[in-house]
Amino acid sequence: MITEETRLKMRTARLGMKYKGGWKLSKEAKRKMSLAFKGKKKSPQHIKNMSIALRGIKKPKWSKERRIKLSIRRKGEKCYWLWRGGVTPQNKLARKSIEWKIWRSNVFTRDNWTCQTCGDSGIYLEAHHIKSWSEFPEFRYILENGVTLCRECHKLTDNFCGRKINKTKN
Repeated sequence: MITEETRLKMRTARLGMKYKGGWKLSKEAKRKMSLAFKGKKKSPQHIKNMSIALRGIKKPKWSKERRIKLSIRRKGEKCYWLWRGGVTPQNKLARKSIEWKIWRSNVFTRDNWTCQTCGDSGIYLEAHHIKSWSEFPEFRYILENGVTLCRECHKLTDNFCGRKINKTKN
């Protein structure tokens, strides 16, 4: 049996925290919870339960403008949980940028998600740069410089994995 005094304490502790059927926690409470769970291993059953709970939750379809704004907002020092003092190589940064993802998606959409050499679809596809990524940085995100290829057809291109560059150096 809970006493009236205990009920009053519980009510005042939760005052102003309830919203839409959930609990709104203060930053301090979130920080304390985070510290309490740091370093603890999850059991296989816990991982399975989390997976089941997240099923059916889809990523929101955001517009390109929204995705670019989010990308800019979280780049560099503003990304407080991943920032390590600017140690990522420029090439890796460029290949993970939102511009790269949008270019790649646009190439696939234009080519109807079909390999332009063999005509296969429904398989793993790659966006190939006609003019190489490293030699022509000004053409990196131009749609006409891209073509959709399957992995096997991409391996047969003259500049796959820097093949043309390696031939000129040897």
